[in-house]
Amino acid sequence: MKRRLVSSLLALQLALVTPVQASDIVVIAGHAPASITAAMKTAAVYLTLKNTGTNDSVVVGIATEAAMMAHVHETQMVDGVAQMRMQERLVLAAGTEFHMQQGQVHIMLMGLKDPLKAGDMLKLTLAFETGETLSVEVPVTPLR
Repeated sequence: MKRRLVSSLLALQLALVTPVQASDIVVIAGHAPASITAAMKTAAVYLTLKNTGTNDSVVVGIATEAAMMAHVHETQMVDGVAQMRMQERLVLAAGTEFHMQQGQVHIMLMGLKDPLKAGDMLKLTLAFETGETLSVEVPVTPLR
């Protein structure tokens, strides 16, 4: 019963993300899992981005007031050990959707100012190579 309730709440919060768009990029879904403890200073954010244009778009920066730093990270296996590596650029191919996922590409928040609490909304601003920016709010979801 508890698992079903958590799943239902997660689905509802994901549905609350209002699609936002900058030029040809649309954020169609997103969430940030709640902090495990109040002492945690890092968190992850997962977005689904759609490039509706005919040209590739490139994310070159991320900002949020919730943390000291925010970067795109990619988890890679090196000699059997998972390692996260910061990505300077995230290329969104023309006409495609890009799904950030745990254990793959995600946004890493470092130096959280306050723990992320389920039910809150997290504001992010994506910066593109063209100089455009895109602001989005995503729900903070309960841990699964």
